[in-house]
Amino acid sequence: AIEIYEKTLRLAPMDTQVRAKLIDLLITRGEADQALEQYLILADAYYQLAQVDHALEKYSEALKLAPSSAKENVWKIDILHRMGDIFNQRVDWDRSTQAYESIVTIAPDDERAQLALVDLYFKKGEKDRALMSLDTLLGLYQNAGKAQKILEVLQDSVQTRPEEMGQ
Repeated sequence: AIEIYEKTLRLAPMDTQVRAKLIDLLITRGEADQALEQYLILADAYYQLAQVDHALEKYSEALKLAPSSAKENVWKIDILHRMGDIFNQRVDWDRSTQAYESIVTIAPDDERAQLALVDLYFKKGEKDRALMSLDTLLGLYQNAGKAQKILEVLQDSVQTRPEEMGQ
């Protein structure tokens, strides 16, 4: 049955019903990593079809399945980044912030999440938290020997938010 669904999806990759059935079958067989891959493909398909709520629903389902994988944190980080990006696009800064905060709880050295938090905290008017996240991000760059990135982030921050950065 898995092979038939996979062949069908090669012919019609955007067929969300077939992909959902494949996911169910993979979960039943205990193949969490393959099911998670299919969840991400399904959520991306919904996103491309402009059905963003369905995409978020599938990402949430994938998050619940992630603990079944040996690569739980890798999956969670990937899924949360995708969700955080969608929430940010929807100007749902609170939920986007929650997603990125979850990422840095799992992976404190995730530069992309730290950078997103700096931006989100400033957008939400939480200057102190934004500056703390900026300090954390700059520390990550310093520890990694990325002096150029430090300069780039500081220049961008001053250009984007001169009133906050000048104080």
